[in-house]
Amino acid sequence: MSSALLMGILTGAVFGTALYKVAAIRHTRVIGMLLFADGTVYKFAFSAIAVACFGYGLADLTGNAEGWNLVPRVMAYTGSAHLIGGIIFGTSMALTGCCPGTSVCRASSGVGGTRFEGISAVIGLFAGIFVYSLVKQPMLDSGAMAAPQGLTLHGWLGLPYGPVAMALGVFFLVAAALIHRFGADPLPAPPAQGLMARIRGPWHWLVSGSIAGGVILWATHQDGYVGYSGSVLAIYGWAADALGMTSKLVPTISDGIVWRAGLLVGVGVGAFQASLWSTKIDWPSPEDKDAPRQFNAKGHAFSFAGGVGLALGAMIGGGCTTGAFMAAFPTLSLGSFAMGGTFFAVALITAALVNRVRPYAIKRALVERSFA
Repeated sequence: MSSALLMGILTGAVFGTALYKVAAIRHTRVIGMLLFADGTVYKFAFSAIAVACFGYGLADLTGNAEGWNLVPRVMAYTGSAHLIGGIIFGTSMALTGCCPGTSVCRASSGVGGTRFEGISAVIGLFAGIFVYSLVKQPMLDSGAMAAPQGLTLHGWLGLPYGPVAMALGVFFLVAAALIHRFGADPLPAPPAQGLMARIRGPWHWLVSGSIAGGVILWATHQDGYVGYSGSVLAIYGWAADALGMTSKLVPTISDGIVWRAGLLVGVGVGAFQASLWSTKIDWPSPEDKDAPRQFNAKGHAFSFAGGVGLALGAMIGGGCTTGAFMAAFPTLSLGSFAMGGTFFAVALITAALVNRVRPYAIKRALVERSFA
């Protein structure tokens, strides 16, 4: 199991580095995305989906999917659970500017407007898993969560997987290019001089997105899956088993569970180590690492509640922004389209409503380029 843990940590660390270097862990960047004031996260995610689509599609078209161990894992369709989970997750994402993976990155790299607030969010993630353990069976009994079905877009269309995956990859790559050409973006950072300066500075969305897409493929090759709500569940189950209180959610601890637990640790490790060698650009931001920050009980309570909502919504709906969107869309799973479409729509509406009542500091988002 130690090798599975190490490989999970390494896989997560590469993904965490990409998240940090494109600044996807920043609250201002995520809120800017939801208010269409910053297209960077869209371009990052879309390019990652495109790379994964091309990798899976090429493996399928050449008849090497099994030989390369790149058979996509279908995310199950569970009916109205995607709507319920998507509403909870989307609302939480819009209010916190986080998802499970970025919550861990923020905690490990010290990003946040309140001292140690990321830690409260991570604790909230595990509390959300506990709440899910209480509501799962009642939801199954009531029919709110349907029996899992392996429904896919290509199956619904009656077409082979490979061509549809390649077409979806082209669609997302073109969408990223159009957003880059016509969408709103922050003011550019000062140009870096020299190779090391470019490495230490912010990475282009296509570079980070390609790395993230490669990690999705690499995880599949390892018989794993990049999804951080599932990783929280894996650690929850592993810890419960170690304490002699085996959880019904994770009844057996296997190499796969240990790998997924390592994935969550790794994404935090990746963000932390990237924060040590990345250039800090001196532009004002409420999240600057060196800005004076005090313990704020209200802020911690809000972060904790957000973590609970993120984990609970992801568990009910079947995945998070990584697991149900970036890693699952390339598999052409109808469950991922239902969950991803729901939580993004809800997040967009929630962010717009909040911005009308209490406008976000979007001007900061438009110039903010510091990483931590």
